[in-house]
Amino acid sequence: MLAALLGSFSLVPLVLGVAAALLALASLGRRVALTGWFTGAVALVGLFALLLQIMLPNGAHALVWPLLLLAPALALLLFAPKSAKRPAGLVVMVLPAALLAGLMARSGYDFFVLIGATLPAVIAPFILLILLALVPLIWSSRNLPRLGLLCVAAGLAICIAAGIKGRTPTADSPEMVEAFYLVDTDKGSANWVSGKLDSAGWVKAALAQDGGTATLQSLAPLFKGDHWVARAKPAALVRPGLALAVAGDGKERQISLSATNTNGGRYMRIFLKPSVDLAGLKLMDQSLPGTLKAGDWSQFTFHASGTEAVRLTMPTAGPSGQLEVEMMEVRDSWPEGRTAAPLPPNVIPYRRAGNSVIVARAAVKW
Repeated sequence: MLAALLGSFSLVPLVLGVAAALLALASLGRRVALTGWFTGAVALVGLFALLLQIMLPNGAHALVWPLLLLAPALALLLFAPKSAKRPAGLVVMVLPAALLAGLMARSGYDFFVLIGATLPAVIAPFILLILLALVPLIWSSRNLPRLGLLCVAAGLAICIAAGIKGRTPTADSPEMVEAFYLVDTDKGSANWVSGKLDSAGWVKAALAQDGGTATLQSLAPLFKGDHWVARAKPAALVRPGLALAVAGDGKERQISLSATNTNGGRYMRIFLKPSVDLAGLKLMDQSLPGTLKAGDWSQFTFHASGTEAVRLTMPTAGPSGQLEVEMMEVRDSWPEGRTAAPLPPNVIPYRRAGNSVIVARAAVKW
């Protein structure tokens, strides 16, 4: 609700927050037996898993359904705590923990391969669920304080070891580097850009090849987060074909946008920021869902578009307004005559390494 009042309204968190508040209010009523609490807790997790399966079918199996595996261990600790310390009880708790740990390791690996290079924290939820699976085993221990201290010490030791080992790239865990050429054809500027520096200094040398000094700057809306940027010499790259116009009057008034690769780019990305909400978008005469929000940058990506023009049309809204457009064409090579120094051992290129990004801008008012 606070986020909604501050202007960041999102229906899903609001509904979940209201539901949590109502459940908390309901829990303040008359006391219920432990069995009732356990049944309600398992039912709530199951309901949440079912809702998430409908709303996020590709993610529910990874984070919510596995929690139901812990129900037998929780029941054993609540209703038969003495049996939990016996061999049979330990088996009941070890099996779900092993299954959950294996599933989280598999899912965590898949997610890390997918986006871990730019977002390592993506594996944090999977690690937390593995720790949650170990809680019943730790709780049933006869030496809980000592075991807790041992786990904390082991965690700190692993963090320190990972930090020390991670400073030096190896063949199994190479360091990833990125350096690309960015030219803004409408501003007349050219820069060497990278998302991060590397320990060997290869990125810094690549950015300084035209005599510029790398500084941390924002390149929004083209890229998220700050990037290292250094001045570059101009290159013979052609402005992407970006045309923007308004035609018609009244309800028939429409904005038309045409974008074309002109440098042999592999893909193009178009960013749009209207001053008023715009709906009714059409891509190549096919209707698109959603609305372009006023004051926010929205983006569309088109892969392997070749030299064919991508056409977007949309009706205007209100008596007056403005639409800003930025387009970038990305091709898989640096400009002619630009070559990079050989990569150091155990260093690999990633993301936009070795690319040229050519930017064009346009704006229209009505």
